[in-house]
Amino acid sequence: MKNLIGLTLFNALKLVNCNIKVGANNGSGYVYCGKPDVMKLHEADAKCVEADERKVALARKNLDKLIAEMANLQKQIDAAAADLYSKEDYRFNRTHLLRRKVASVHKSIDEPKTLLIRFEGNEKGPYWTTAECQSNKVIVDEEEK
Repeated sequence: MKNLIGLTLFNALKLVNCNIKVGANNGSGYVYCGKPDVMKLHEADAKCVEADERKVALARKNLDKLIAEMANLQKQIDAAAADLYSKEDYRFNRTHLLRRKVASVHKSIDEPKTLLIRFEGNEKGPYWTTAECQSNKVIVDEEEK
């Protein structure tokens, strides 16, 4: 048996007169079991090739899926970065409220002797009523969570 080591499987089969089980030394199971038969081993090789092709197709599919997910994630990262830079730019360049121009003035319809004064900007205030503001009740904007 030791005299078969190092030979090609084809040449080793010429020297064998009993049933065989043929498998890879780093694999599992056997690709062929039975009497030595070159034609059956050609068929076994074809099945190994088909299995390899399926593995390659699955690996390609998995890679393509990950690349698509990465592209989508990159778009999300780009959008989040743009949002961050926009917010930082606004914060660094913002004008103090007392220096802003008044954009509109209206009488309040639900609080007597109260004016609604709108200044230039896009801040979202946490209060709707004078009572809310005076109670120091903090309302967290959904975007800040």
